[in-house]
Amino acid sequence: MSRQPIILEDPSLNLARAKTFNKNLRRIMGIVTMIGFIIVSIYFLGVRQKEERGIESRLETVTELRRAAIKRFMDSQDQETRLWARHVSIRETAQSFFDVWTDLSPQERVTIRRAYFEGAEHQEKIFANGSLALRAYQNLHSEKHQILTAFMRHHEYYDVFLFNMDGDLVYSVEKEADFAFNFSALGGKYKETGLGRAFRRALKTKDKKSIFVDFSPYAPSNGDGAAFLARPILDTNGRVIGVYAIQVPSDNFNAKLQYASGLGETGETYIVGEDMLMRNNSRLLDNPTALTQTVDTLAVKLALKGQNVLATGKNLQGHKSYIAGAPMDFNGTRWAVVTEMESSELWAPFNPYFVFYALALLFVFLFGILQYWLLRIRTGEPTIGRLASHVAEKKNAPK
Repeated sequence: MSRQPIILEDPSLNLARAKTFNKNLRRIMGIVTMIGFIIVSIYFLGVRQKEERGIESRLETVTELRRAAIKRFMDSQDQETRLWARHVSIRETAQSFFDVWTDLSPQERVTIRRAYFEGAEHQEKIFANGSLALRAYQNLHSEKHQILTAFMRHHEYYDVFLFNMDGDLVYSVEKEADFAFNFSALGGKYKETGLGRAFRRALKTKDKKSIFVDFSPYAPSNGDGAAFLARPILDTNGRVIGVYAIQVPSDNFNAKLQYASGLGETGETYIVGEDMLMRNNSRLLDNPTALTQTVDTLAVKLALKGQNVLATGKNLQGHKSYIAGAPMDFNGTRWAVVTEMESSELWAPFNPYFVFYALALLFVFLFGILQYWLLRIRTGEPTIGRLASHVAEKKNAPK
């Protein structure tokens, strides 16, 4: 019986095959590691995008809530102005003042202004020695003033005005420096103010809505911002006999925008007019910003063009923020309603996610490096440690 010769395989060939196999395995491990990187990154990118959409939705919601609050407030002021301008009590009161005012001479009208503007002590002296027309105005004023003051305070107006057809301000509750001046086109020094424009437009309007004049500095109110609503007063035959006007309460306007719910420590909502000036005071800045702070940003410009805006940029303090903007129209006036909140505060609740993401990437990276290193050691391929030992042996070898 013949025997087959035993052929021994070359050991170097087995080693070469093992090295080739491990090299391919290392490549596979590298690919697996890269896939791990990609999967972890895609997952956390999705989480970040979802949270960013949540942030944007939050700012949009706050902006819409503030816009709706201001719109309701202004609409209520408009509706009340229309209601009271045609109410019988306002009509009769206004007609009484118009009749008494007609009997006053130009000089007596100046006397009336001085009497009420300078205070109660001067009133007694002036009216005690005054004409019948002066005393008639005083008596009518005493009869109506308490009622109209209660009316103004109940509705929280800043002031209430009654104008005759000539543009004379025959009555106001607060009796500021504008009282008894003429607001017609040929009138006195306040004719070009917001109240003067409101009176002249209301005298001619046929619109169902009240005439609205946007906030601007008003000298009689210490130069503070003032907005006005006005409507014509009609007699029983529908003829215009004068104008009823109110000064919009800026404190209420501000309060509705300075409400902090949903805005944390760094968020706020403000309104900007077409002149790029804020209409309210910032809740985050110490100095007044109404009609003094310019906000000439892309978000404001787009909102004033009628677009809803979501963007990032710098807030009033110069810090990186998320910004939402929306247009608001009221009686012919457009405002931009803008909400800002700093990015650092918005993302603060999600910082643990970012830490977890960094740790996950580090784990994948270290796992890949470890597997690669172990495979090199098993195949006897040189590693950094072995190369260092080899160099040291050569240096120490006898020459």
